[in-house]
Amino acid sequence: MEIEHPICEPIQAIMDRVKGKGINMNSDSKSSESQSKHPIVPIEYAGKWIAWNREGTRIVASGQSFLEAVQAAEAAGESQPVFEKCPKADVRFVGLQR
Repeated sequence: MEIEHPICEPIQAIMDRVKGKGINMNSDSKSSESQSKHPIVPIEYAGKWIAWNREGTRIVASGQSFLEAVQAAEAAGESQPVFEKCPKADVRFVGLQR
């Protein structure tokens, strides 16, 4: 997918770099069963991009930017990491369950 807006060029460069490497950038693509087994993310990752192993059971790398997380995951030898952006420590989620 090509993006035609100048502000998106850095994002397009990252997308081109990871294209074809089997990198999953959609954390919602994991099954609901694996999501329920997802470990709690330690506070030191707040506000960062993290790379999980393919099974979603272990954090293999992190970075302040998506590109840093991609490079760290490659350096860690993870062939198919799953990326997720962690909320900042001061962000709270509130909701109801029916």
